[in-house]
Amino acid sequence: MKEITLQKLIKLLHDGFLRELLRKEKTLKQLRAEVRLRGFNDISKLKKVQLKDLISKPQDLDQLRKRNLLVKAKKLGIGNVTKLKKSQLINEIDDNVMKLTEAKQFSFKGFTNQFTLEPSGNVTYEPELFLTAVKRKALAKIQTQTKMKIILRSKMKKTDLQTCQSLVEEHQFRSKNEIVLESTNKNELWSLLAEQVLEDLAKFQLNGCGWTFHSIVALDIHTFGYEPLNRSSWAPLPKFLARRKAIINMKYTDNQCFKWCTARALNPAKREIEINPDRITKHLRK
Repeated sequence: MKEITLQKLIKLLHDGFLRELLRKEKTLKQLRAEVRLRGFNDISKLKKVQLKDLISKPQDLDQLRKRNLLVKAKKLGIGNVTKLKKSQLINEIDDNVMKLTEAKQFSFKGFTNQFTLEPSGNVTYEPELFLTAVKRKALAKIQTQTKMKIILRSKMKKTDLQTCQSLVEEHQFRSKNEIVLESTNKNELWSLLAEQVLEDLAKFQLNGCGWTFHSIVALDIHTFGYEPLNRSSWAPLPKFLARRKAIINMKYTDNQCFKWCTARALNPAKREIEINPDRITKHLRK
């Protein structure tokens, strides 16, 4: 038997491992077929790396074709959907995989609404996939002139090194309060909220003594009434400021407060002419 050096043996093993990897690696044609099944178009010029990135991204139902939605509905066991429009089909899929409950709570600032989205059935989600799956239903509940935040409730798991037993606990991961105005882009808003929640989850896993993600419990959406500051007419000074007698609060009847305050600053009141410096006199109007 011919002797084989250690270096040659390593090379043979390495080549065999590479051949096995190449055999399992999907071809460009297979990747394109999988990406098209997910509803993406204009992919003929994309490279393998770009196609893999598209496959790894969470699926947005709005981006899928109707035939892909029909396949998804069939897998979920939803029947009698062939005659439905695309929007109706998406709603049917959403209702099947997601349960929505609503609760209204009163607070000292008015009222708050809380919407809870829970996975229904045996559907399991990773956090990023879940936040993408609930996006459509969540955005439908978001109203303008409100402040909102989202809270992801999920079960986290870790193993006790002493007893070798698994411990599962529920933890909450929050976004910041964000303002929703008429001009707010809701898709960009949801991306920001989801990013904040995932960042909170990542920080917990890094600093949480071995905690790893186990499963999704629910997503809570809290909305609060929001009243932005508006310009208004004259208002009296608070008592603790008025007592100091160091501030001139111009008594105007229009909305030109800046104009009258600037006019008074440039034309200080003379005691022998103007007894009340906070009044808008003929002398000041000139």
